[in-house]
Amino acid sequence: MIDDELGPAGEVIKCYVSQQEKPYPNVIMQLLKRKLRRMQKKIVKASAKAKKKYEDYDWNAMFNDGSFTKQTVAVLDKYQRHHKLHSASNKKAIVSAVQRHITHQFIATSQQRKEKSDSDSRDESEIVAH
Repeated sequence: MIDDELGPAGEVIKCYVSQQEKPYPNVIMQLLKRKLRRMQKKIVKASAKAKKKYEDYDWNAMFNDGSFTKQTVAVLDKYQRHHKLHSASNKKAIVSAVQRHITHQFIATSQQRKEKSDSDSRDESEIVAH
């Protein structure tokens, strides 16, 4: 019964229960099954997150809404590795490094856009003047 529902993990529960002096009532068995299912879901969710690549994340959106501070160190490490940033030792330092890098990129992009629009407007005024 347990083995069929939970697979290999059911064998672990069955072994544990058989080692006890008194068998568990059905209620406790149900609680153990629920706990095991939650653990399995958590593992599946974590493995799906681990399979994501740098390109799968919208880093600017996460920066703008502040959600990247809630990301795991593993996710933030993907950003660090991609941009070849110094690897920090704790989450606070990693978040700070990533924030600094995104801010510098934003500033550089803004300056490039401003310079481009200034040069475009100068080109248009030179054309009009001739």
